[in-house]
Amino acid sequence: MPTPGRSGRHQLALYWERVGDNDQGEPTFATRIELDVRWVDKRQMVTDANGAPVATEASVKVDREIIIGSVLWKGGEDDIPGAGTGDPDSDFFQVVTYDETPNTKGNNPEREITLNRFRDGDLEYAS
Repeated sequence: MPTPGRSGRHQLALYWERVGDNDQGEPTFATRIELDVRWVDKRQMVTDANGAPVATEASVKVDREIIIGSVLWKGGEDDIPGAGTGDPDSDFFQVVTYDETPNTKGNNPEREITLNRFRDGDLEYAS
């Protein structure tokens, strides 16, 4: 039986953590890693970190802290076109909110993020 913190996360997502900005002020990202998630496609209104209302397209339960502005792709390494080589040929999503709720014992927190489509095109990796 999975631990309470892993319960329900039976899907995969690729995660590119936002690590900063380049000289033009565009975001840069770390190399992708694969995460165990529970991804639910649903539109909802949330409040972003600045207190503004934002319409989001997905809600995802994750196993770690996720940086706002980072990027996810629904699927794992084996789901990438070309047998795991190259970049995913599908939609990227950007993290809008991150929420962490501890359980009653103060451990195994539930972590959830909301996502919007990432419209910036190519991911630039930090050097």
